[in-house]
Amino acid sequence: MANVAARPTYTLVDTFFRRRLRAVFLAPQRAKASIQYFLLTMFDKWFGAGAAKQFGTQMAMLLVQRAATEAEKSARAKSAKKGEKRFDAALLSIEKKLAEFRTSNRLNIYSKAQLGSAFKFELLDNGFDQEDAEKLTTWLLLKCN
Repeated sequence: MANVAARPTYTLVDTFFRRRLRAVFLAPQRAKASIQYFLLTMFDKWFGAGAAKQFGTQMAMLLVQRAATEAEKSARAKSAKKGEKRFDAALLSIEKKLAEFRTSNRLNIYSKAQLGSAFKFELLDNGFDQEDAEKLTTWLLLKCN
């Protein structure tokens, strides 16, 4: 017989350890790719607050359109009661739209802050007092919880 190298026979334990070593050496590459994917998707979910900003701006504009500002109320003293009713109706409408928005969008701390700041600064830009804008923003953020 010729010198034929005998094929090594692997036992079940040897096969297990070979596979384990291979997995240990390949794991860092797979783990690195999965961690990068996880971080990118999580950062996008956490810091992607564009929808919340847009919603805050829309709600402020809805409030501005439906409710009269303080200057308009003082100009029309007779229609002050009507203005209060419109203001209350606008707040109810905002509350309903917020409930709808929360069903389709998950709000975390960062997106709530972005929503509140967009709402507040839109109110300030449209002539609301600082105190009123802060009260309304606090109300909106409390309704977010």
